[in-house]
Amino acid sequence: MGHLISRYRSLFLFFLVAVLADACSSGKGAFKRGDYSNAVLSAVQRLRQNPDHKKSKQVLQMSYSLAVQYFDSEAQNIINSNQPFKWRAAMQNYEQINRMHDEIRTAPGALAIIPKPENRFNQVEELKLKAAEEAYQAGIEAMMRDTRGSYREAHALFEETNRLSKGYREAIEMQEKARENATLFVMVARTRFGDDWDFQQQLQSCNQRFVKFFSTEPEQLAKYSLWVRSEVTEYNEARPRITKSEETFQDSVKTGEKKVGTQMVPTYTKISAKATIFTKSFHAEGALQVKISAASEEIVFNQTLRGIADETPSWATYSGDERALPEHVKRLLRQREPATSRVRQLVREQIDRQIRSNYCGFLDQY
Repeated sequence: MGHLISRYRSLFLFFLVAVLADACSSGKGAFKRGDYSNAVLSAVQRLRQNPDHKKSKQVLQMSYSLAVQYFDSEAQNIINSNQPFKWRAAMQNYEQINRMHDEIRTAPGALAIIPKPENRFNQVEELKLKAAEEAYQAGIEAMMRDTRGSYREAHALFEETNRLSKGYREAIEMQEKARENATLFVMVARTRFGDDWDFQQQLQSCNQRFVKFFSTEPEQLAKYSLWVRSEVTEYNEARPRITKSEETFQDSVKTGEKKVGTQMVPTYTKISAKATIFTKSFHAEGALQVKISAASEEIVFNQTLRGIADETPSWATYSGDERALPEHVKRLLRQREPATSRVRQLVREQIDRQIRSNYCGFLDQY
């Protein structure tokens, strides 16, 4: 009886999941939430796969006109408002109508339900010029605030202007001017600690759009310039320490057979082995101090980036019968005492990661 109940429960859950999945893929769930655009797109996608899908046809029929009305109304409300970047926002609503138009036109099953999908191509083209002017004027205003952040904002706005209307007014020239003013010149003095610890390359590898690195000071400084000095203030590598432990293992192995009565039974012999396991401990710590100063010689960044690393490789020897040893000990038999370790490299890698997060993050926000 319990088995039957469990079986019926599993079948019920299966059909419930199937019904919910069908509702989601047909767009019915989005329609019930009032998300008419996603209801349309989900239904079209399902009809592209199955042109005869009944629920998707119903959802598309119910949702399409409501979605068009919604985006038209939203666009008009935005146009009549005083909100910032209203032409861009209104255009984006019309673009949603165009997206539905394109999706329906490329799905025969959907096109049979909506044979003449509406478009707002003309409205989008008209608003592009207004949105371009809107972005252009916002870029000019950002330039006038005269901060590195505002120049970066202006660069993005002039870039948008040119994307909306290629060659619009002086958008290309203004974008270049904004880029020049937003670019941070960073002079990085070389710091070496042995042949393998040269941090200059790492300190110049921040992948940022508005940062330019120099090894020596250029003839012409940028509007925003910084000087980076670094020093390895600490590196200690402890003398390796070896510890050992001994353990005896016992087992029994089949060595033959003997006859007991009328049957042959296996005979076993006890075996043993003594393993000596060695562990060599390596430890290192290091620190890099990074200071950044501005043109006024004010220290704007001062951090000590630290790295700590340990390695504990093991190996083993044994006496006795190897067959008595467990697999993990047998694996150690194949290892040999290491003469060196990677702790110095691991400390360096930890410092490098902090350069990428702390130092590069600071330059991005400066």
